[in-house]
Amino acid sequence: MNKIASIVFTMLTIVYPHLNAKTPAGYISMFEPDKVWIYEVRHPKVSDREDYSAYVKDFKFVSVAGDTIVNGRKAVRLQVITKDRDADITYTAAYEEDGRIYELDEKGRFVPTMDFGAYIGDRIEHYTDGKPDGTYMKVTGEEIVQINGMARRMLTIDNSWYWIEGVGAYYEDGEISSIDRPGQKEPLYLIRCFKGDKCIYEDTAVFDVDCP
Repeated sequence: MNKIASIVFTMLTIVYPHLNAKTPAGYISMFEPDKVWIYEVRHPKVSDREDYSAYVKDFKFVSVAGDTIVNGRKAVRLQVITKDRDADITYTAAYEEDGRIYELDEKGRFVPTMDFGAYIGDRIEHYTDGKPDGTYMKVTGEEIVQINGMARRMLTIDNSWYWIEGVGAYYEDGEISSIDRPGQKEPLYLIRCFKGDKCIYEDTAVFDVDCP
């Protein structure tokens, strides 16, 4: 092998795994058994209620509630409980494939919400109404972070949004698809995530004490 061919081969050896990467090595699944997410729902201020602050809080508890099949697709069944608003209970579904997360939208279609198969510099096409809309999100950061004693891969999207492996997105506006989830209109902010009894993520801007 001549020198030029050797250099090209070496470059391909480095780049090729990235180009063909799907699920990153050591990937932590999003939808593990006993996983619970606690979200804060922020409603706009009611103009004729001066006693209200800038937003009114409700809370949603999303938990993995077994398996299901939707439109022939194996998925996890997610139970959604809304507190402070008559404790509504609804169900939806989601699945992950090659590090990409898909959730049901209000029209019963699986749409992408996050892609942990992406790497820094990658452009991810955005979806509106279940279809690519010609706009893109860019992965502007990629790092391994320690969260409550466990190393997780975190992607920064457009220098503004964060996806944490095995946990999710802090704010829904930073996801791939602009969707209405079944039974939900307002955007959600993730404040805590549990696996069983262990808290694996907390929004430190909301809580003044350590995650138990």
